[in-house]
Amino acid sequence: MALLASSLYGQGLDPRTLTLFKQPADCWPTYNGDYSGRRFSELKQINQDNVDHLKIEWMYRIRGVGPQRGVGDPTIKSTPLMVNGVLYFTIPDHIFAINARTGEHIWKYDFQDQGGHLVGQRGVGTYGTWHHFESPDD
Repeated sequence: MALLASSLYGQGLDPRTLTLFKQPADCWPTYNGDYSGRRFSELKQINQDNVDHLKIEWMYRIRGVGPQRGVGDPTIKSTPLMVNGVLYFTIPDHIFAINARTGEHIWKYDFQDQGGHLVGQRGVGTYGTWHHFESPDD
């Protein structure tokens, strides 16, 4: 398991947020959104009457990543997390932090592959100022 200490922009999750049923609108800190497991947001701005007015405001393309061992082109298959307006997502051996409002690249972490078994990706976990993700065993 690779661990990253926080000293970068946009990090820092108050652990109390994980148990709130009314978490801040800029927060989706776990795979399920929170520990309730319900996997939906209580936000009301998007509904059946206006959903057809949604449009793409920005798109992020993964760059600077070589061929993925056994995977091909880098494809995001994990659930993105959002904390304090920053989206965090993974591809095998990499974590990305993107400004959720603008799509601006904030930072990227590259795990240095030592030839272990590629475990694919299961997303990033965030707790306090730490980010966790699966990496191959050496």
